[in-house]
Amino acid sequence: MNTRDDAARAPITLYLVEDNAPYAHEVIGHLSASSRFKVLGHDTQGRAAVHNIVRVNPDVAMVDINLPDISGIAVIARARHQGYRGECLMLTALDDDGSLFDSIRAGATGYIVKGETGLSGIETAICDVVAGEAPMSRGLARRILAGIAPRPGHEPPDSADPLSEREQDILKLLSKGCAPRDVAALLSISYETVRSHQKHIYHKLQVSSITEALAVYFNR
Repeated sequence: MNTRDDAARAPITLYLVEDNAPYAHEVIGHLSASSRFKVLGHDTQGRAAVHNIVRVNPDVAMVDINLPDISGIAVIARARHQGYRGECLMLTALDDDGSLFDSIRAGATGYIVKGETGLSGIETAICDVVAGEAPMSRGLARRILAGIAPRPGHEPPDSADPLSEREQDILKLLSKGCAPRDVAALLSISYETVRSHQKHIYHKLQVSSITEALAVYFNR
């Protein structure tokens, strides 16, 4: 670790919402040991967390989903509604697709599964989300990509299909609730490339929104 470079760089400010005390202590202790990060606070209750995230305005809010009062997904949604514009990194034991997509729709910009990600992985995810990427645990990413891959024995794409294979993949991910930045991370392409494909999709289908695009394309 280059401590001179770390000291010269403003630390990434963090706020943790986690009701598992031993785990919270471990995460906070690890991150606080690095000059790259500054933990501004910690809550175990969702309602208090909404108020405090908006009040202290951290660069990254790290939020568990299963909290004693309201869910972490509700925490993110309420904080967004009240004006929080920082990054929201879900840090949870839940690895189901529903929790992932609900989190994305609420305003999460990253989703990390505790059982798949160690402390160093959490550090990486924090840095990635601040850099504009959408970190996601590998198991989830692979499962989502498998869901849009053609199954063995199926016919190849219709040559008359108005959309290219890449555009079809992007539209399917958008239909699952993925934001463009999440699509970019899943497909290992840039955000700008996703937005460009999205414009091409709208033009080809002669629509102006993702809802219209889905209705037109899947009801052809």
